[in-house]
Formats: sequence, C-alpha cells, structure tokens
Amino acid sequence: MSKLELRVFGPDPPCNRCKSALAVAEKVASRHPDVEVLHVNALSEEAQKYGFWMTPAIAVGDRLVC
Repeated sequence: MSKLELRVFGPDPPCNRCKSALAVAEKVASRHPDVEVLHVNALSEEAQKYGFWMTPAIAVGDRLVC
C-alpha cells in the first residue's frame, strides 16, 4: 500500500505559521501510519504547479486543500 503524501508548502527555513502547520501535519501522520509529511519549499518547481498565493499551503496527494 502506498503512503498518502501530505505536503506543507512554505519558505525554507519555515516561518512560525509554517512550523505550526508542519507540527499539525506531523501529529496527524503520527496517528496514521499511511500518511507521509513532506515540507516543500514554496519557491520550488514542484510548488508552482499548485498555484497557491500564501503560505503555509497544504496539499493532500495532488489536491491543494488549504
């Protein structure tokens, strides 16, 4: 079974809001072993395909949810 990727987009190093979002994502992942949390730099090519305007932004799989 493949893991569900939970991506948290933000600057590198993360700002305080992004650190909070990462902490919540890690808490969710600790309760669900099939969830993998990834911190993605908001300026990366990967992040550009999601089209968000503010950080932190969160994607579950390939869908931007927040």
